[in-house]
Amino acid sequence: MRFFPALTEVFTSPLPPAELLRRVQDSVQQARAFTGRVAAQEFTISRVIDYRNSMLPRIKGEVAAGPAGGSRVRLQHSLHPAVLAFAALWLGVVGSVVAAMGLALAHGDFRTDVEGPVGPALIPVGMLVVGLLLFTVPFWAEVRQSRPLLIELLQLAPVAEEAGG
Repeated sequence: MRFFPALTEVFTSPLPPAELLRRVQDSVQQARAFTGRVAAQEFTISRVIDYRNSMLPRIKGEVAAGPAGGSRVRLQHSLHPAVLAFAALWLGVVGSVVAAMGLALAHGDFRTDVEGPVGPALIPVGMLVVGLLLFTVPFWAEVRQSRPLLIELLQLAPVAEEAGG
């Protein structure tokens, strides 16, 4: 599994761009699978869910005419910018504390209260692990649910040489 919560892929579809965008618009208007907006050659959507999830991927699609008559679609799954900023702040602060602890330990300067347990000193490490899991696991779980819906709805086939993240 990739760790950073972002995925960019390129697909082809036998559907012409107008039909492809119409299908996305229908899905959005009827709130069947997705919600969002559709413009002339692009869309920004997210999956319709019955629960709160701040890690729900925002899916931005760019549609162009394909060389063989269908469409070429570039999909970007990403977190909301506010969630990304919060993740950077959390992981940056806690990561700095863990790095400082690691450097102090490497230099032999890291000490805990001799009388007390070592456990409280590991809290920042636990917070870093929890933060990493918090910002990645739910995102990728949601990508695994929204991606097949889009592939089926838009009849997408991956373009292997340009897929990446």
